[in-house]
Amino acid sequence: MTVDSLTHALAAVLVFSGHLQGMGLLAAVLGSVLPDCDILFHTLSGRDPRLFLFTHGGFTHSFPGTLVTAAGVATGFAAWACATGQNPSLFGITGIVFFSALGGALTHVILDFLALPGIPLLYPRTERKVSLKIFPGPSILLLVISVSFIFLFLLGLAKSQVLHIYAVFFVGVILARAGLRVIAVHRFGRGALPTFNPMKWLVIEDTGDTFRVYYSHLFSSPEGERIYPKNSRYPPENPADYIRDPEIRRLIYNSYVVVAEKQEGGTLLRDPLREDGYFFYPTEHTRILIRDKAETGGVTP
Repeated sequence: MTVDSLTHALAAVLVFSGHLQGMGLLAAVLGSVLPDCDILFHTLSGRDPRLFLFTHGGFTHSFPGTLVTAAGVATGFAAWACATGQNPSLFGITGIVFFSALGGALTHVILDFLALPGIPLLYPRTERKVSLKIFPGPSILLLVISVSFIFLFLLGLAKSQVLHIYAVFFVGVILARAGLRVIAVHRFGRGALPTFNPMKWLVIEDTGDTFRVYYSHLFSSPEGERIYPKNSRYPPENPADYIRDPEIRRLIYNSYVVVAEKQEGGTLLRDPLREDGYFFYPTEHTRILIRDKAETGGVTP
């Protein structure tokens, strides 16, 4: 998640206010905030690992998810119009509301594509989360700018020129963060991940047998280095079953890196970065124990 719902809504206004108005603009704003309704699906993914994509930043943040969001907005508009006796035309609902909501939903996933931990943009082709890794998560600065604009709007001071100033700040924050990302990649490689301090980066280096993890400011020496052995020489007994197991797929989906540790009776798979406090989200499903086949043949969370 790159930004808060308020900023998502204002971003849709920036993009579409010059082309849409009335019902169309409202549909675009609704489409821009509704993908985050997936935060309500948490109990589904928590109870059934097969539904791990039904979580915050999951299915609704994919391209097919934007279509579902737009269809939901169009259905809602149609139901409301029928309930109020307006008898809406098919073109009025699908041609204006659906595509306006779809445009708003696309602005949402594009913005969230900028941030960690990423989104499954290309699902169902792949479950892999993707991100440009410009923001570490929700942008506090963008939230402050958005709240300031709304405050001016409520005071009656948010004229068109103020909206233009907001747009300049909005784009400026993104470009500044993108520039810092370019510098970080040039210095540390593609494993550089942003933190809430724009000058401080978390670097993950894949050395083959280990993950080397450390913090570094853009113009200083690394600090707090840790080494996590992969133990990848311990293969699963059946690789196909290993990949298909929903518990393992959920762990991989939620994790930044996964390491294996041979233990008595099985193998522990875990995400050391979340467990050791480098990242706090997602908070759950950080490890699973794969029991040896001789014992149970199962997977234990």
